[in-house]
Amino acid sequence: MREFHYELIDVFTKEPFGGNQLAVFEDAAGLTDVEMQKITRELNLSEAVFVTKITDQRATIRIFTPSREVPIAGHPTIGTGYIFAFSSETIDTQATIHSRMFGPTMGISEDPATGAASGPLGAYLTRYKLVAPQSSGEYQILSEQGMEINRPSQITINVKYNDEKISFVSIAGPSADVGRGVILLD
Repeated sequence: MREFHYELIDVFTKEPFGGNQLAVFEDAAGLTDVEMQKITRELNLSEAVFVTKITDQRATIRIFTPSREVPIAGHPTIGTGYIFAFSSETIDTQATIHSRMFGPTMGISEDPATGAASGPLGAYLTRYKLVAPQSSGEYQILSEQGMEINRPSQITINVKYNDEKISFVSIAGPSADVGRGVILLD
């Protein structure tokens, strides 16, 4: 019987049972594409991450939703970084915006925290002057999400916007340890 251990974390929140749930399999090199998809469907989370290769400077990850593999997603990237780096961000308690994301075609009725959409949202808000800068040309936006589904999340969006050009966009947020598990495969 093969064993594949995973970390269950909540991303974009400071407390367990908030934010966006994520399973990270730190050593998934022995799993096939079909097995990764089946595991993600079994866990019934919006995404699961499978680390297929790790070196001193880089981790190769694969991200699956319950219905398919995706090339990029925000909270899986942040959550995987948390697992490996255990870094935390300071988050403002006053949200700038309230966000919601629905993805029924990807098997996600409502996403509690959407990192991949937050960067473009921040760029839009700064470009059209819908938020005020923290300092000259530098914006920090706190997006709250997931309140309606009892998974409160906070995503910090940083944008640099000068001379009618966006030169930098990033997202950040805390994560919380929730549990550990093992998947058993024949």
